[in-house]
Amino acid sequence: MAKSLRSKFKRKMRAIKRVRYGQKELDRLKKMLAEAANNESIELAKPKEIDMKATEETKANSDKKDENFMEIEKPKRNAKTLMDQHGTFPVWVHPRQRRKLLKRNKAKKKNIK
Repeated sequence: MAKSLRSKFKRKMRAIKRVRYGQKELDRLKKMLAEAANNESIELAKPKEIDMKATEETKANSDKKDENFMEIEKPKRNAKTLMDQHGTFPVWVHPRQRRKLLKRNKAKKKNIK
């Protein structure tokens, strides 16, 4: 495409903005670091310590899961009709598809008799 004056001007303005906002962001980051250095309540943790804590927590959680595990019966669905034992369709089946399946099932029952 051709380089119009408008696109050249916009590119130029974006470059100027980048410089200005880059400087602002740098100043803001330096200020935050200075405040963090002065503030003693913030504790910086080493990555290895974080990994160790995470693995300990996952081990503890896995033990709790085993204790609180309950067996839940999954609804038994017919693969052809997609209905469960109560005659209801899954949530993800579109109403149009439900109607189509019901028509198909009725036609099959009618032909069998």
